[in-house]
Amino acid sequence: MSFSQAFATYGRADLVDIYNLGAFAGRMLSHNILVFASTSYEWRKNVFQSDDFPILSPNFSTHREWKASLGASYTPVTWLTYSYALNHDRIMSDTHLEPSIFHADFTLTFKPKYVEPYVKYRYGQHRVRPGEPRTTEGTFEFGFNLNFR
Repeated sequence: MSFSQAFATYGRADLVDIYNLGAFAGRMLSHNILVFASTSYEWRKNVFQSDDFPILSPNFSTHREWKASLGASYTPVTWLTYSYALNHDRIMSDTHLEPSIFHADFTLTFKPKYVEPYVKYRYGQHRVRPGEPRTTEGTFEFGFNLNFR
């Protein structure tokens, strides 16, 4: 079984709006193994990006980044999924940072009904926050996804 979907997201981090448009495609190799690919275009803008707030908006340019991933996930039981993804991020806007980086993610997701907590470990070249120099130190991310199926 194969499937694909387009997606759009919006988020806010401190004083930055984050927009994302992308596509995801996956193919089930067996009942519990999925291989997938994803690509997206992300842009970030300061919330106070105007002449009224010059101190809060020192950089009026928008940060743009293209992201691509290839990965696989394994679901040994219905309430648990392991996934591994190889990622490529490329900064598309003017920058003094390294524009192209590669990293990998290992994610463990618990899947009870409605709220799906996860822990992600990222290693390889990556930025902890956009606009920062890259690091090769491993980082952890904890979060949750909402599922209304």
